[in-house]
Amino acid sequence: MLTLLNRSQLNFLSLLVLPAFFLLPALNLQAQAPASAVTPATGVELGTWLKSNFGPNVEVARAKPMELKGDFNGDGFQDLAVVVSPRGKRGELAPGVNIVLTTEGARELEPTSIMNGKNSLAVIHGAAGRASQPKDKFLIYAFGWIGWNGPETGPLLVLPKAKQKRNRRGYVTLSPENLVHLPDVNQGDVIVVPTEAGINTILYWDGKKYRFWLAPGD
Repeated sequence: MLTLLNRSQLNFLSLLVLPAFFLLPALNLQAQAPASAVTPATGVELGTWLKSNFGPNVEVARAKPMELKGDFNGDGFQDLAVVVSPRGKRGELAPGVNIVLTTEGARELEPTSIMNGKNSLAVIHGAAGRASQPKDKFLIYAFGWIGWNGPETGPLLVLPKAKQKRNRRGYVTLSPENLVHLPDVNQGDVIVVPTEAGINTILYWDGKKYRFWLAPGD
């Protein structure tokens, strides 16, 4: 037999159903909250992914921004750069890691050379789109040698190739108070490195390797 509910019974049921109805979206949003510090292509936690590609003694540094993305070598694929603190011996790095010293002409690191956690940059070509098998891996070692000692010196910035419009003297305007001088041979996006001396240094790919550039006279 069909039993009809009166108005008071319907009101009572609505008090039970409505809170549950509004609770469902909140639960769904919480479940979909994104994880932090992941690589774009794999979703693997960044520190673990770095260790698998650079070795067990390469740690993500405490810097903001921690990750930089851009097409640094100009091949049309997005690359990834991560601020790191490498430790241990040079020979303990993963196979295929190319060392780039921030000071050209400095003595090369021997396999037994100790890396003591200096702020460095791990650059992985193609990592933003093919993170499982990076094409080339570089460890740009010891930014303190050129005057960048971490976030307190200033953030690292990516200057895309499309925005590298030089004036007659070869300078690009980052802001009315901040100009950077670029080399003529950079192949892609560049990384602007502030220094304690107040002079911007440019990290760029010249077609074969990473190099640093200062404005003429600096």
